[in-house]
Amino acid sequence: MHNLLARIQRFSPARWGPLLAAALFLQMNDNTGSVGASACAGVGCFGIIAFFAVVIAINVAILIWVKNDATARGMENPTLWLVIVFFTGLVGLVIYFLVRPKGELVVCASCGKKRMQGLPKCPSCGNP
Repeated sequence: MHNLLARIQRFSPARWGPLLAAALFLQMNDNTGSVGASACAGVGCFGIIAFFAVVIAINVAILIWVKNDATARGMENPTLWLVIVFFTGLVGLVIYFLVRPKGELVVCASCGKKRMQGLPKCPSCGNP
């Protein structure tokens, strides 16, 4: 587990910060006329930024899904699961999959949102 956390921390934005700063510095202080090196540095910077934007978008999508799934399954505190998965990442997501109530999700006739089959009332609208 510790080894996995060490691998994840290798890809943190703090590690890429000095590289990004160096590339920007080289691009701004290019007095030799080597436009190719500056362009390459710019493309590299864009690639790093795009990579982290995609990672953040995936994490936000997972957090929204966990909150909606926990609500649909009638769990007492869906926001707590959102916070747990946010701070623990993949480990929290695996824990959520292990402890969430098992069952089919059906569409509520009153509000149209998903709810777990067998619940006495819809967690979203409160109707039976």
